[in-house]
Parts: sequence; structure tokens; C-alpha cells
Amino acid sequence: MYFFFLFSVLSKPTAFTFPLALLVIDIYLERKPFRRMILNKIPFVLFSIIVAIIAFSTHTVDKNLSSYISFHSLFNGFFYSCYSFIFYLLEIIFPFRLSALHYFPLIRNGLLPFMFFISPVFVLVLCLLIYRFRRFSKIIIPGFFFFIISIIWFLKIIPFGTVMVAERYCYLASLGIFSIEAGLILFLIKKFNSFKYVIISIFVLFVIFLSVKTFNRTKLWKNEITLFSDVISKYPDHFKAYVIRGNAKASANDLSGAMNDYNHAISLNSRYSKSYFYRAKVKLILKDSIGAISDFTQAIQLDSKYFTAWYYRAYTFHCKKDYNKAINDYNKAIALKPHNANLYFNVSLAYLSIGDTSNACEKLYKAINFGSLNAKIFSEKFCIKK
Repeated sequence: MYFFFLFSVLSKPTAFTFPLALLVIDIYLERKPFRRMILNKIPFVLFSIIVAIIAFSTHTVDKNLSSYISFHSLFNGFFYSCYSFIFYLLEIIFPFRLSALHYFPLIRNGLLPFMFFISPVFVLVLCLLIYRFRRFSKIIIPGFFFFIISIIWFLKIIPFGTVMVAERYCYLASLGIFSIEAGLILFLIKKFNSFKYVIISIFVLFVIFLSVKTFNRTKLWKNEITLFSDVISKYPDHFKAYVIRGNAKASANDLSGAMNDYNHAISLNSRYSKSYFYRAKVKLILKDSIGAISDFTQAIQLDSKYFTAWYYRAYTFHCKKDYNKAINDYNKAIALKPHNANLYFNVSLAYLSIGDTSNACEKLYKAINFGSLNAKIFSEKFCIKK
């Protein structure tokens, strides 16, 4: 079992909360002895701590989004986490304004929307209600803690990215809430036995409502275009959904539609480098190499370590036979990824095109060291005989 958990947590770091979920289940089932119950969880906890540390230490934040959301504010993170917690809870019970992704709010004049500031009040009221009805602890507490443990990773206590809430994250956590609902239904049937069929009928209607809602939502998951069109209908002022839908349209060869989405994304947030990069790729397909170079340049200006933008701009210069500019960009890309055989081979071709055999051979030999067969063929032709 430990190996299965290890595989799970390595493939998805969010599984690190699994030991706590097991502990809640053990307490609910009143398993004993308690000491043995704790000892059994130690290997799970050790794996979880290691993976959690690795996940946080390797996580990177797109600096081009920093103007869109305050990433490093723990003050904001507190309100994000409270709001997200209430949001997930209400969405499980009342699934009305569904969206695959719910984005962080726009911060205007340095302030979050009012609902975020009062969200801790709702969390406090919820805790007071649980305490008030503590006599139902056998029903409420295990399910509530299972919900918290399953969702805590996604509460954005340390805010990053653009997505505040993703519905898929509450699938497992919803089991805790549904267990509370099931327990309350059984309690009501026992307490008000004469209304048993009324209670059961209400429950059945609720299940039918959820089933119909689920069936209708599956239609939106047909592809990324339909899914993110729905997201855009809920969040028309958030640029990221337009970028994702634009990529989907580009893949479906709807280049005009992709351009419209990228243009709209840039109009909403002109500091996101990937919007320019993806638009540049579409312009290349449309044979607009000048426009593509302009967009690649803008992407590089926003993110000087954007390897793919350097590489594509180099390739575009290469195709336009502007070899000196291509060489400069290839070398910039090599500085970012010095073990890429294709880069060394491509820049060697650019050097050969301007008659610089010495530098061309140097790059060809490096490409050979990193496994390029084409570089070996060219080196035999241009270098060994020299």
C-alpha cells in the first residue's frame, strides 16, 4: 500500500493529504489501538512532507502575471483561502454558476472585492454552527474534516497563477459533504418517521437535479473551444481563457478565430508574454513573418528568459535569410538551454550560410556531443576536410 501511495503522490503532489484523510476515517470508524493507528500513518506522512517540500520549492510563477494579481501578499492569501473555502462548499451544495475555472478577481486600487473581505465572517459563522450542533458530531465532524483535508491544498493560502477555484478539485472533497447530507437524511427519517416518504422524495428530487445538471455540463466538455467559451461567458474580463481558447482554435485550423481571441486577451492584459507568442505562431502560418517577428520580440521584451520565443524568432530570421540576427537569437536560446542538440545544429547552418566555417564546425561538434546525427553528416562534409 505504501508503494501505491508513493506512486500516487509522485504523480500528483496533492495526494500528500491522503494520510490525514485516512486518520479521519480511522477515527470515524473508532479503530483501536490509537497508538498503532498513528504509527501506521508515519510512512505516509514522511513521503507527504518530502513531496510537499519538493512541490513548493520547484513551483515557479509567471512574472508576467504579477501585474494581474498580487502573488506575494499573505494578507490577500488569507482572504483568498476563506473565500475559496466557502465557494467550494456552496458549489457542492448549490451547483448553479458552474465554470471549469474561476479566476482571481481583478484588484482595483489595491483592494479586493468586498465579498472577499467578509468571507472570513462566513467561515467563523460556519464554525460556530458546527459547535452549536456538536451533539451531531458523529455525523458532521468526520465529513467536515474530510472536506477540509481534501480541499486545503487548493485554497490558495499562498496565491499563485490566475485560477482561484477549479471545480475538479472538489470532486474528492465532496464525499465529505455528501456523507454529512446522508447522515442528516437518516437522522431526519428516524426523527420524523411519519414524514419519511416526504424526506426521501426531496432527496430523490435533489439527486435527479444533480444528475440532470451533470449531464448538461458534460456537453461543454466536448472540446476546449466549447469548455472555454463557457468559461468566457462567466468571466469575460479575464484574459487567460481567451488564450486557451485561441490555442484550441489554432489547433482546429480556425486561424481567424484564434487571432481574435489572442487580440482580445492582449487588450485585457498586455503584459502576458504568451499571448504575443501564440499570436506570432499564427502569423507565421498566415505568412506574416514581419508581424510574427514583432510579436516574438514583444514576448521576449516581457520575458527575457522565454526560450521558445528566442528559438522561434531565430528560426523566422533564418527563413528570411537574415542570418546574423538568426545567429544572435540562436545563441541567446543556447544560453538558456545549453544541452539542446537542435539549437547547435541550426546555428551551425546559419554560420555556414554566411561562410563562417570555423564557428559552424564548433557548433556542429557540440551538436554531435548531444546526439545529433545530422550534425555528424554535415561535419564530415564541411569540417573534416578543412
